[in-house]
Amino acid sequence: MEFKKFKEVHIVLENCEAYRITWSNLKSFSISDISKRIYKHENRLGTSFYCKHVFMKISKESNLIDCQADSFPVEWKKPVLDRLTEHADIVALDIIYEDGTNEYIYVDWVGDSDYVNPVQLHKFCSQTGDLFIAITQDAEMRNEYFEYN
Repeated sequence: MEFKKFKEVHIVLENCEAYRITWSNLKSFSISDISKRIYKHENRLGTSFYCKHVFMKISKESNLIDCQADSFPVEWKKPVLDRLTEHADIVALDIIYEDGTNEYIYVDWVGDSDYVNPVQLHKFCSQTGDLFIAITQDAEMRNEYFEYN
């Protein structure tokens, strides 16, 4: 199996904001139960990927740099950890590799709200100030992740 060199992940939010987290600021990262959807739209065939479980630990150092990956107005700019804990609205992760390729993966979104995903939870590490994020319907997996990290 060939491994690609990871560059960064773009955390894509409900309002299309995206935040870049570099390899050095992503302390742990796991996406599992990924499925592929193939669909026809007009005369084109498309594919998309979805996952059931996301676990990541983002360094507190991310708050010290400009992580916005888009061109939203300057008044919208917030430190990444502040923004990620203000709203539970991550919709996708865009994994970017050093060779310029990417994998865009939608996260599990539960419920009828267009703005809040109730299965996205977070906590800060009391020793380091790093941010843990879990997106999963599996409460046992989530609790285990938060307990052991």
